[in-house]
Amino acid sequence: GNIDSFLFKDDDGKYYLYHVRFDNDNHICVAEFDIVKGRIKGGVRKCMSCTEEWEMTPNYRSNPVMEGPSVIKLDGVYYMFYSANHFANIDYSVGYATAPSPRGPWKKHLSNPIIHRSIVGENGSGHGDIFKGPDGRYYYVYHVHNSSDTVGPRKTRIVPLNMQKGKDGIYDITV
Repeated sequence: GNIDSFLFKDDDGKYYLYHVRFDNDNHICVAEFDIVKGRIKGGVRKCMSCTEEWEMTPNYRSNPVMEGPSVIKLDGVYYMFYSANHFANIDYSVGYATAPSPRGPWKKHLSNPIIHRSIVGENGSGHGDIFKGPDGRYYYVYHVHNSSDTVGPRKTRIVPLNMQKGKDGIYDITV
């Protein structure tokens, strides 16, 4: 009942395992992880589930799907990138949330989704990971549908992330 594991190491040396759990819908959870013993330490905490309209579009029939978590820390704030909708849905998309700690509470950003077919021009744009390029900028790598009519085999895309820090100390992230 678990998929999409992502291991995050915080500045204090603690590890956190983000993953997706199935419970009539997919939701993202986190637990501290003992890297030496290779197992969860303490309890599992639910981070987020689908609550926004863009996360549950009717273009593909399925239970609510939230998946593909990846986490970074910028200036003391935790940023979780995630995908919503079923991967076969043309509206499969990417959003992000912020938190003051690796366990949350997570607050979804108002400008979500940041990657969507209306933004990047390709269906099924989602489920990826963030990385820092050799130029020092952040990028997001994700997949898209093969064509406007076919889901697979899916293609890979990489986009630079534009990050503008707001007065609240939170980055507004766009592509």
